[in-house]
Amino acid sequence: MVDGKKTIYGGDFIAKYKGISFLFEADIIHASPVDPEDPLFEGTPASFNNGVVNAGGFCSGLNYNWEKIRSVFSLQYEDVNGNDLAPGFEQWLYVAYAYKFDGFRSVLKIEYYKPLKEDAISDPLKYTDEVRIGYQIVF
Repeated sequence: MVDGKKTIYGGDFIAKYKGISFLFEADIIHASPVDPEDPLFEGTPASFNNGVVNAGGFCSGLNYNWEKIRSVFSLQYEDVNGNDLAPGFEQWLYVAYAYKFDGFRSVLKIEYYKPLKEDAISDPLKYTDEVRIGYQIVF
């Protein structure tokens, strides 16, 4: 939440050919909080931050839908800077496999998340590798 003005620019590109799809998405946030003591300024003086905070990042993904074995293989990379006034940014790698019981209406999915680079200064929760298993059903 920003008490002030916030502008977000974003865009994505998706291409699909046969069973292969590619995604690229980028977002930029430009915020101007009203209060010069707003925590988003990370304690920097107005002469440094000019009353502006920027954030954003991008993600790109590659998927392969192999209909013959009812499976989807996915790879995604994400690079995010949560605040340009705070040191650091984060990079993540995602690898996933999904088995389709009934097309995309009934899917079992396993995902692996790997932090490649973390912003341990402004985000002190030290993330580790993570595995997620889930089942999706559409009704």
